[in-house]
Amino acid sequence: MDASLEGTFKQFAAQGQSCYIASGDGGAEAQPVFPPGDNPYLTIVGGTSLTTSSAGGPWQSESAWVGSSGGVSTRYAIPSWQEGINMQINQGSTTMRNLPDVAMLADTVLFFVYKNGITGTVGGTSAAAPLWAGFTELVNQQAAAQGKPPAGFINPALYALGKGPHAAYADCFHDITTGNNFNSSSPAKYSACAGYDLCTGWSTPNGINMINFLAGTGTNDFTLYASQTGFGLTPGSTATTILSVFPLGGFGGLVSWSIAGLSAGVTASFSLPSTTSTSLLTLTASGLATQGTANVTITGTSGGLSHAITLSLTMVPPIPGATQVSLSSIYNRTGICSDGRTYGSGLDGVGYAYSANLLGPAPSWNGTTFNLGPMNASDAVSCAGQTITLPSGQCTTLLLLGTAVNGTQNNQTFTVTYTDNSTAHSPKT
Repeated sequence: MDASLEGTFKQFAAQGQSCYIASGDGGAEAQPVFPPGDNPYLTIVGGTSLTTSSAGGPWQSESAWVGSSGGVSTRYAIPSWQEGINMQINQGSTTMRNLPDVAMLADTVLFFVYKNGITGTVGGTSAAAPLWAGFTELVNQQAAAQGKPPAGFINPALYALGKGPHAAYADCFHDITTGNNFNSSSPAKYSACAGYDLCTGWSTPNGINMINFLAGTGTNDFTLYASQTGFGLTPGSTATTILSVFPLGGFGGLVSWSIAGLSAGVTASFSLPSTTSTSLLTLTASGLATQGTANVTITGTSGGLSHAITLSLTMVPPIPGATQVSLSSIYNRTGICSDGRTYGSGLDGVGYAYSANLLGPAPSWNGTTFNLGPMNASDAVSCAGQTITLPSGQCTTLLLLGTAVNGTQNNQTFTVTYTDNSTAHSPKT
């Protein structure tokens, strides 16, 4: 998605504005969600089928509309306000952004489309999303009459309501537990269920009760995001994630960080202990770090406000006998530079390099720690048929840490030559 458009969505929420988007009319998402339909700074609206007690009469029941799109994002990690939901029944994700957030009538909606009174029937989630926008305007009218701020970005408040006492949730939402959005590409996902689901989100608003709730909430608050929430570390390795403070409704306070739940032998450091925007968290595992998985809690606090993010940290045992091969004698590119540093042609030869701050000095992958070259100096190899001498001895695995640049690396071959001059070739595409 265009970065400027994402910036606009962030600005909407930071300014206390509500922005709704239709989840789509194709049923369950079997493919990556088309942007911006999974954006965490928007409220995604699914659809329902409504039954009233009589024509134009009061609400009687609702079910998930079969066309209501829903699914799991492949781009965005789960927002902090969406964490803590039991996703076993609804088939959602505990690590990635789920959608939709809420729902509204989509199965044939009557609109007055012209000022002269001409009417027509439309349907789909493209009708449900503006219905939520109109409903929010009623919320804002009541809030203004009471001298309160507008509802603004409502997702944190809605999810807090949904995860809170059931009586409060049932008072404000019509919980939709019947129907599904199955289709030919996804014949077993998703079904409506109690609470949150990937057909209708938290479901539809229960009229004046929801208006009263949102009008009294306000959004002078903040939420937290992490660029990465799951880590695999080997002893001696490092990992990083960017922690972001996302202001809501005019919030401008300083957020202080704390951390709890680290495995023994793992330390953490924040580039900025307190910030109004972002801080880089670096995790470092010592050689004696305890193996296993730990849930690490990052808490951001500002005055009486406090929010948390949960990270999953897994200590992976190193591959026995692994030996690091030094490439320093054939480094020919400056590919890793500290932030704010001026450098030359970079990794790709035309001015781009990796951030040393984000990579850390020793990332790990698949049970192996890769000690990177020095930052702001020759620290990478631009491959051009070089020969690398390996330590003598017998080994079963050869692991390489590489990157492609400029999209021109198809059909390259890596050749291993043994002491008896026999060779093995590995094509890389």
